[in-house]
Amino acid sequence: MDTKLRKSKPFLAWGAFFLGLSLLLALSFLGVMNLQNMIDYRHDIGVFLVGDYKESHYFKENIATQLQIVTRQFEMYLSKNTFNTKSQIEKLKGEGDNLLYWSYNSLAGIKLTNMSQEPIFNDNKYTLPEGYDYYLYFDGQKLWACLDNKTIDVYDYQDGYRGIIDEEFFSDEKDYAPLSQNQILLAVKRTVEPIPNATSQLYQNYKRFLAVRWLLYGMLFLALLSLVLLVIAIVKRESKRAFDRKIAQILSHLWLEVKIILYPFAGFAVFAAIKVIAPRLSNELVEAATALGVLWLIYILIIDLFYNRRQFFTHNFPNWLIERYRLLEKGRPFKKALLMRVMTLLLVEIALMVLAVILPLVFRHTPVLALIIFCLFVALGVYLLYRYLKQYNQNLDHMERIVDHIERMREGDWSSELTLPDDSDFYSTAQSLNLIQEGIARATEERLKSERMKVELITNVSHDLKTPLTSIISYVELLASEENLPDQARDYVSILSQKSEKLKSLIQDIFDLSKATSGAIELDKEILDISKLVRQTLADMEEEAEKTGLSFKTRFPEIPVHIIGDGRKLYRVFQNLMTNIFKYSLEGSRVYIDVTHDSYDVTVTLKNIANYEMNFLETEVTERFVRGDKSRSTEGSGLGLAIAKSYVEAMGGSLRVRADGDLFKVEITFPIHWQKEALE
Repeated sequence: MDTKLRKSKPFLAWGAFFLGLSLLLALSFLGVMNLQNMIDYRHDIGVFLVGDYKESHYFKENIATQLQIVTRQFEMYLSKNTFNTKSQIEKLKGEGDNLLYWSYNSLAGIKLTNMSQEPIFNDNKYTLPEGYDYYLYFDGQKLWACLDNKTIDVYDYQDGYRGIIDEEFFSDEKDYAPLSQNQILLAVKRTVEPIPNATSQLYQNYKRFLAVRWLLYGMLFLALLSLVLLVIAIVKRESKRAFDRKIAQILSHLWLEVKIILYPFAGFAVFAAIKVIAPRLSNELVEAATALGVLWLIYILIIDLFYNRRQFFTHNFPNWLIERYRLLEKGRPFKKALLMRVMTLLLVEIALMVLAVILPLVFRHTPVLALIIFCLFVALGVYLLYRYLKQYNQNLDHMERIVDHIERMREGDWSSELTLPDDSDFYSTAQSLNLIQEGIARATEERLKSERMKVELITNVSHDLKTPLTSIISYVELLASEENLPDQARDYVSILSQKSEKLKSLIQDIFDLSKATSGAIELDKEILDISKLVRQTLADMEEEAEKTGLSFKTRFPEIPVHIIGDGRKLYRVFQNLMTNIFKYSLEGSRVYIDVTHDSYDVTVTLKNIANYEMNFLETEVTERFVRGDKSRSTEGSGLGLAIAKSYVEAMGGSLRVRADGDLFKVEITFPIHWQKEALE
């Protein structure tokens, strides 16, 4: 589709809406203004559209007037008022051959006529001359009318003459004087024509009738056209709305002060333009056109309010000045910008106070103007102070939102976004914080994904290694049970058995660790006496402890201290920690095991002196496959502390490792369970 045509669609749709509604409103205005005439002539609408002129009220009123003229002629003759009689005769003569009249007063024997021969009546019916199609006849008692050889019921209020001709013609008194002595005949030409050098009222009314007919045709056409245009506008309402938005966009560039002056001025301008452009228009048309112009101004005002909303009021001269000032603040350091804002406000307020005092003194001879100027500057000063306080309060609110958002980020909420208005002083800060949050969230997600993949890989590999390892262990056991094996082969089988068992233990550790870190670990929670569990672990490993030559110093609380946990998993934790102590403690040194508690937590502390230089980070030693002994002078998989930490955290506790010189310390903390009832 052509670009120019596509761009013109909104204008065409809006033009259809404008013309259609304008025509409909104009017709409605004219209808309301002529409501009384429409009521009076409501029965003639069909006549005006398709009927005969002689069926209309226009004609009936005119023929009634002619009937009254003829009647008054007799009254004037009888009163010998010849001057008025001649004037009435002149009126009849002005109709020319459009009107044939014949009248006879039997009391005075007077006859008035412009007919060349006497009319002949047959049962009060009259045969019209050629070229005439209507007559009205009064026989002294009753009225008769005929159009195109069809008798008219003159006594019918709706279509007849009773509501038009004086009631005396319809009197039931047979001897009503003076009309009972009169006979009157009026005949009208089929085609009423203008009379040279005279004024024919019949012809003038006929022209008015035709004018009304064409006016009705025009109004019907315009009404139909308006409906068609409105239907087009409804069908193309999206295009029409697009043009409404365009109008609103144009108006959005005007200040509120300009609109306050512009809209009333435009209303007066419309009225003045109509009077100047069409000075001969009737008052009704001028009023209708003015009302239509005012309505469209109101419509444009409504569009402006609907689409621009708050901007309609906020786009004003003071705000424009503030926006220009905000541009000056851009690029300046935040602190300097705020200080400059305060100083500028103080200077402007002082300037306004000075002007509010000086200018009214200059215009003191016009008190009203001086008062207006004073109020204007005071109002401007109050408004600027209000804007500053509002912005200050907004800044406090936005600072609070930033602090709250940082707190949520600290607590692990990386999904929520901080949104601030574009005009906020902290908008760029919020955007930067969102970018940082998005980057951290993405990195965390990638790390978690990588961890999950590692756990899945370890789990799968551990599971796949178990099957061949089980076969190896079985065959090693079969070899060990063979008789007559050489001593050297039996030593090899013994080594294979030890290494396969160690490999089996390692695979099981990896499998357990992967389950713990993935959250798939199953815990059989119960109420445990942690001191008792530590003692039991030490007792079970007493034989191994004696082989190391280490000296153990223990301290336990006098009362049982209970926690909620999985006894087997926690036993495994203490077992792993004791195994590490056996492997990495300095020979002949002391090992300290303390169980302490307060009102809320219980802590198990294990301390030993390392037999190697501890050059590791305290946070990394609990990672998988990380060993404190970098030289690997002892056997170990680097999983003991990782498994212990995973189990402890799964049970709701915490495990911390600390190194101070050669002192290695592990702290395990659990919340105390003071209730001894069953688990909830």
